[in-house]
Amino acid sequence: MLPTDKSSNSGTFNYSSFVAREELNHLFNLSVDLFCIISVDGYFKTLNPSWEHTLGFTRERLCSEPFVNFIHPDDQRATLHALDRLSQGENVLNFENRYRCKDGTYKWLMWNTIVENERFYSVARDITKQKEMEKELRESEERYRRLVELSPDTVVVHTDEKITYLNETGLKLVGAASLGEIAGRSIMDFIDPSSRESAFERKRRIQTEGKLTDSGEYKIRKLDGSQIEMELQSTTITYDGKSAVLAVMRDISSRKKMEKELWETQERYRIITENVSDIISIYDKEGTLKYTSPSRASILGGFPEACTEKQLFSGMHPDDRKRVEAAYERMVAMKEPIRQEFRYRHINGHWITLETIAIPAMEENGSIEDVVLVSRDTTERKRMEEIIRRTDKLAVVGELAAGIAHEIRNPLTSLVGFTQLLQSRDKENEQYFEIMLSELNRINLIVGEFLLLAKPHILSFEMKNLAALLGNVVSILESEANKNNIQIITDIPANIPNIKCEQNQMKQVLINILKNAIEAMPNGGRIFVKVKMEDDQNILIQVTDQGCGISEDRLSKLGEPFYTTKEKGTGLGLTVSYKIVQNHHGKMRIKSEKGKGTTVEIVLPV
Repeated sequence: MLPTDKSSNSGTFNYSSFVAREELNHLFNLSVDLFCIISVDGYFKTLNPSWEHTLGFTRERLCSEPFVNFIHPDDQRATLHALDRLSQGENVLNFENRYRCKDGTYKWLMWNTIVENERFYSVARDITKQKEMEKELRESEERYRRLVELSPDTVVVHTDEKITYLNETGLKLVGAASLGEIAGRSIMDFIDPSSRESAFERKRRIQTEGKLTDSGEYKIRKLDGSQIEMELQSTTITYDGKSAVLAVMRDISSRKKMEKELWETQERYRIITENVSDIISIYDKEGTLKYTSPSRASILGGFPEACTEKQLFSGMHPDDRKRVEAAYERMVAMKEPIRQEFRYRHINGHWITLETIAIPAMEENGSIEDVVLVSRDTTERKRMEEIIRRTDKLAVVGELAAGIAHEIRNPLTSLVGFTQLLQSRDKENEQYFEIMLSELNRINLIVGEFLLLAKPHILSFEMKNLAALLGNVVSILESEANKNNIQIITDIPANIPNIKCEQNQMKQVLINILKNAIEAMPNGGRIFVKVKMEDDQNILIQVTDQGCGISEDRLSKLGEPFYTTKEKGTGLGLTVSYKIVQNHHGKMRIKSEKGKGTTVEIVLPV
């Protein structure tokens, strides 16, 4: 409580003075600031309650010893110096020192002290939290300053386009030894003319919007005149009390170079991929198509309409699919390339043979991201291999025929002669002799076919009327056809040109084909013989029957020596026919479907 006062004039009680003193007493006791009166001997004389709340000591404890004992050792010297100033009549304002609390910690106090009547009248305020905030602010500023200085990115501050700050990275980037070398220069001096228009536009936007979330790319000129490409982000800040622009820039020259090299590499691979004859496809590990090269259109006839699961396997031949699916799953499990050959459906419905290498593309974690397939059309190669195989087989048969045909015919002639002699003398066994002679003639026919497969003979080609040749063959076989209730219908235009051929061999080909058609129709029917121009250079002869047809797997083997679909066939008739047509520079094709008949096509040059 503050000391009371009585009037010195009359000794009577002064009510107004009393009220004023009571108000001051309330203020003294209720204030959150620390009020005190200190004697010149260094002791507290009067303390308000805030001292107890702030330091934890009772006021009696604080007044029991010199107040300097409660001051932090590091602050005692400065405090004693302030007391000297007060002793000389000088007021001390905004003085700061630390006071010890009851729990041993220290609190910062800021003092305002005046001297009157050899006493120090003081008001102190607890500024501990303020000091802590200032400390945190300084530490934060120091951290950010170090971050900015050590940042690998360029940090620049410019006010009214004048550079006021540039960190160490930026100095090295532009080739400056110190900030003084470029401070005050316009930021536009360092922007390449080609980028200035976009830089001015960005400046206008940042003045309007304050902060830009998008980044810009600019070409920057170094002090030596060389260029670098930078990516920039910027915002407005207050720097040294003025509005400024903070820009953070990153050197993207290396990235741009890598992007250019990557683009060039991708472009090269794109050109290769889009022009290579093989099909290059990318599937995910479930088999869904993600990319396919343009060559797919030329090999398979087009592109799939939509990407679906298991698309890789959907177009495969049913006989190949299970094997390829198993190999694909094995590749996914083992993460190793595989090589497979399979048939794939052309958009027109026929089958293309593809030889494919599947290579897994790995992610960084070791899992398969995609599968790259390189597929080559081997249909023609397979066809050529089949031709070579057949040719080799024909060569073997030819050598066999050349070696044994003549050896068989000599005793065969004797057998035929003696059989005919015995037949003329023994009429009772006529039917047996007929069978024997029939079989001997059959052996002679086979030997004749052997000789046709032997080494090539010198053939005499002459221009012949194809209509007349076909008419002759039909007349030869017409009686046999009638016996089997078969009608041979011909469609031969009168203006069909002549062909250059060896007449007897061409007759043999046509007889072989028509006989096969007759034998394929045990229940009767019709055989259609049609002749037309396939193009300006070739004639097409079509022989179509209504027989039982041939399955796909057997169709591919027709023409091989000794392969036959007939119970008593030799397997040489079609082999000989193929060879004769080939010798005439023509082609023979057989189309058939089980239960729907067969069509044989012979293409001959005119």
